[in-house]
Amino acid sequence: MAEPPLSTPAPYRALRAIRRGAHRVDAATPASRDRAVDALRATAILGVVLGHWLVTALVAADGGLHTASPLQHMPRLAPVSWLLQTLAVFFLVGGYAATRSLNTARARGESYGGWLRARMTRLLRPVAALLG
Repeated sequence: MAEPPLSTPAPYRALRAIRRGAHRVDAATPASRDRAVDALRATAILGVVLGHWLVTALVAADGGLHTASPLQHMPRLAPVSWLLQTLAVFFLVGGYAATRSLNTARARGESYGGWLRARMTRLLRPVAALLG
């Protein structure tokens, strides 16, 4: 894909950069991966993050950090917060992905204990880093 000329407006250059990144991710992703599940996971994560931001945000005021709800100042966004209730989708898709991962591990001859150990190690590393 050729680079856009400098006279191309910034939004078009940004879109091209996003497309190039998406193509790189697509090329690096195994064909067996279910992209619909990945899209649902990403949407659910985004919904959870944005929903939490609408409910509680950190605000620097009076020389310190305080929590405040942006909905106090933007009450018209309350219906948006209802649409962002995606936590159930997040857990449903996460359960589906875990089940699929377990089935793949069993097909390779791995035991449940080995699969669980590997999965817990992968999931607990970021938790340990955060707690540290």
